Amino acid sequence: MFKKKQEKLDSRKMMEIYKELGTPGEAHKLLAKLEGSWSARTRNWIEPGKPAIESMGSSERKMILGGRYLQEEYTGDIMGNPFRGISLTGYDNHRKKYFMIWVDSMSTRFFVFEGNIASDGKTITLSGLADDPVRGKVNWRSVIRVINDNTQAFEMSGTDKHGIEEKMEITYNRKTEEEILITRIFDAPAEVLFKEWTDPEHLKRWWGPRGFTLPVYTADLKPGGVTHYCMRSPEGKDYCGIGTFREITSPERIVYNDAFADEKGNPVSAAYYGLNTGWPMETKVSVTFEEQEGGKTKLTLRHTAPGAPASELKLCREGWSESLDKLAEELARSCVELGIC
Repeated sequence: MFKKKQEKLDSRKMMEIYKELGTPGEAHKLLAKLEGSWSARTRNWIEPGKPAIESMGSSERKMILGGRYLQEEYTGDIMGNPFRGISLTGYDNHRKKYFMIWVDSMSTRFFVFEGNIASDGKTITLSGLADDPVRGKVNWRSVIRVINDNTQAFEMSGTDKHGIEEKMEITYNRKTEEEILITRIFDAPAEVLFKEWTDPEHLKRWWGPRGFTLPVYTADLKPGGVTHYCMRSPEGKDYCGIGTFREITSPERIVYNDAFADEKGNPVSAAYYGLNTGWPMETKVSVTFEEQEGGKTKLTLRHTAPGAPASELKLCREGWSESLDKLAEELARSCVELGIC
């Protein structure tokens, strides 16, 4: 009788221990801050001495099983091939260690990492050993850095038995507003506005934020045609871009894709100009011109930048607003010069 009672007490105490260790704590609250929808810019260094391969992706994260684990579903591409990955990240209250399990669409194996958090409370360093079918056993190290509520960095590197290192970096930015929408009423017919947007000599007079000039602008005005431009800041620094026209309907609509480029027209990331790495590699711009009464025209500009940080969208909106201010001033000046107003 006494033995059975002792077993019941032991079982009850044991369950209390399990319950305590199974209760999410402060470590899990940190993981919960990583929930949400994120854009991801990935850079892979696969071969020594070769430049990084860049790609864009997106990540959806949510806490599951009562706030015990962070589940991530990543979608993107690697070297032009579609790629999907799923991870579970958690904190083991018993072993007092963080861990991550990763699987993806390019293999049938899984990776397991574990480690600790730094004294700053924002940097988690994990490590794991994987048996690679080509490179043999590889020691992997990954670092998760919580920069702020809207930005995170992930670094992963592995060294094989020959001492050859492979490295990857991902910058995550929380998805916010993705589209800039601006409408303006101009005191000019749609045909005149359309010409201001498509004639290089006219465009150079107003394009760019206040104080910027446009020393370089070329455009092949047809669907599939390419445009290349360089804006020069008041300090003399050039910012170049390229675009591909998707639609040109005179005098109603212009649609094109836009991206940063170097001075020769080669695509580059925003980081090339020291700007936020969260800005997407390609954006979309559409401009429509609607006739209004009295010879006026309503211009509607939409600039879609998926996953761009809010701070960069704000700067982009300000740049467009200043450009359109300059356009209005140019139209007023032309009106006076031509003696039609």
